[in-house]
Parts: sequence; structure tokens; C-alpha cells
Amino acid sequence: HAVIWDNGQIIDLGTLSPNIPSVSSYAYGINDFDQVVGVSGTYAFLWENGLMQNLGTFSALDINKVLRGLLWS
Repeated sequence: HAVIWDNGQIIDLGTLSPNIPSVSSYAYGINDFDQVVGVSGTYAFLWENGLMQNLGTFSALDINKVLRGLLWS
């Protein structure tokens, strides 16, 4: 699973399919607001405030300060 390091603690970001143990997630970008983008299974995600949002069938490669992600299909 994708993780972030926050104040000395590892935070597991989980997956878009938490009921399927074989699904992995990978984080590719984080911005100054602790918003993370990456891939879970075959879907891109945005993670913020403890919630993972499905961005569709893209790969989310990076994110900037104004929440504009670089997506690749």
C-alpha cells in the first residue's frame, strides 16, 4: 500500500478496493496540502483528509499546489 510519513507516524493510504486484499496502491505525488495522487489497481486516485477518491482509468503521476494533477492514460 501507498503510505505517507506524518509527524513520525506511517499512515497507510489504503486502496480503492479495501475488500480485495490483492489490490495494491502506489503514491506518485504529494503537494504542500498533503494531497496525494497515485494508482490503486487500474485506477488513479486522489487522497486527502483520510479519504481516497477514484479519478478514473488514468495514472496520476504528480500534483501541484492548486490540485492540478498530471494524468496519463
